[in-house]
Amino acid sequence: MLTLDDDFEKLSLLKGAPPKVIILKTFNKNTKEITELLISKKEIIKSFILNNELMILEVY
Repeated sequence: MLTLDDDFEKLSLLKGAPPKVIILKTFNKNTKEITELLISKKEIIKSFILNNELMILEVY
C-alpha cells in the first residue's frame, strides 16, 4: 500500500502485515516529483517488498 496518510502506519502497527505500507513523506510535491522520487528509490522499495520482516517504509 502506498499512502500519504499516517493512519495506515498506525493500523499496520496494530494489525501487522500484510499489507506492507509505504508512507510518502513528500510535503506538497506534485505528481511528477513524486514519480521521480519513487523511481529514484526503486531499489530500496524492492528490498522492502522482499524483506518479510519489514512492515513500514517511509520515503522522503
